[in-house]
Amino acid sequence: MSRAPRVRAPRLRTDWMADAACVHMPGLPWIENPRRVPDILLDLMAEACAGCPVRASCETFADQAHITAGFWAGESRHHLQVDDFHVGDDGWAA
Repeated sequence: MSRAPRVRAPRLRTDWMADAACVHMPGLPWIENPRRVPDILLDLMAEACAGCPVRASCETFADQAHITAGFWAGESRHHLQVDDFHVGDDGWAA
C-alpha cells in the first residue's frame, strides 16, 4: 500500500502577534461566534483592530492559515469556508 505524498504547510510568521492591539484586550471574545457576541463588543474589537499596528500582518496570517473562525484584522471570519481559499503551487493561500 502506497502512502499519499506529504504536503508541507508553509511555516507562518507569528512574531508580529506580540505587537497586536488585541494582546492588551484579552477579555474581549476574539474567538467567539459573532452571532453570540453583543454588537457593542464587536464594535470594540473592530475599533481596536482599526488602530492596530500589525493589522496587515494579522490579515495575511489569517488568510495563509486558512482561519475560518474568530475575529481577525477587524472582521469576523466565521462566514469563510475552507473552500473559499485557493492554495497555489507554492503552498500558500491566494
